[in-house]
This record gives sequence, C-alpha cells and structure tokens, in this order.
Amino acid sequence: MGNEIFSSYPIGEKVLKKLEVIGIQAKIRPEGMKKISLEERISKIRESQAQILISIDSNWSENANQKGVETYYNTASKTGDLLAKKVQRELIKATNFYNRGIIGCDSKTNNEITTLLRVNETSIASLIGFSSNPHERLQIEQDKFKELISDGVLKGISRYLNINSVLSPKCIFM
Repeated sequence: MGNEIFSSYPIGEKVLKKLEVIGIQAKIRPEGMKKISLEERISKIRESQAQILISIDSNWSENANQKGVETYYNTASKTGDLLAKKVQRELIKATNFYNRGIIGCDSKTNNEITTLLRVNETSIASLIGFSSNPHERLQIEQDKFKELISDGVLKGISRYLNINSVLSPKCIFM
C-alpha cells in the first residue's frame, strides 16, 4: 500500500506462478516494479473480472517495535471474512510472526486499503510484517521468507476454495 513494493511484488509473482501450476488463472499488479495510482489499480482489477482480490504488502509504523502479520477484509463480505481467516492462519503458520489478527475495514482503517477492498466482493489485504521493524525487515527481504509467505497465501487460498466447494475461480487478482 505504501513504499513497500520492494518486498511485496516478488511474493505476488511467486503466488501467481504457484496458482497457475495448479490451474488457477491469476493476474498481478503492478507490471514490473512500476508503481501506479490507486485509481489505475482499481481500473485494472475491474477489467480483470477476478472473483478474488488479494493484496500483499508489508506494514509500516512510526514505532519500530510494532510487529506481526494482519489481514484486512471488507466487512460487508462473508466470503472476504472467510478468505482472510484462512490466509491469516496459514501466514502465521508459515512465518511464526506475531498474529495481529484479521481486521474488518471501517472508518478507522487506512483509506487506501478500504477503497481497494470495496472493489471486489471477496478481497483481502495481507500485511506481512513491518518494514519499519529492523528484525522483520531483514526477514521480509530474504528470498526464503518470500517463499514461505507465498506458500502461506497459496495454502490459505486452497483452504478457502475447498470450504466453498469451488474447484477454480475464473480469476484471482493480486
């Protein structure tokens, strides 16, 4: 959501490749490492006609001691809530990071996250640790950690799809 594109894009690429291996069409944003506006991103999401939206990013705080993983979802969506629970659980298992929980978007939530998650019925934003925390930032930047995160996201998506008896959504947008 912010300037953390250095850590989140390679994770998205890994998830994309893993989804395609199991036969699920996925699209990723941004193209390359180019940052685009929220409006452009929303337009691309709508054009994709994806059934599921997943945003992966790192978190940031003025307090360098903040830590952990949290996943946001659109409170108007029961499917978003379920997807958030599944992905959050698998991210915690994969990383052993502190579990900050799932958070429903409301008026106190970051406006960019709230706006993004309202674009799609089933949408989440997983913040995979704090880039402002020196210990977590070191881990986030490691390829091994990015692999763990991508495995966690994939397992969470798989568990969500199994519960909903959906064999394959038409498309997932990240």
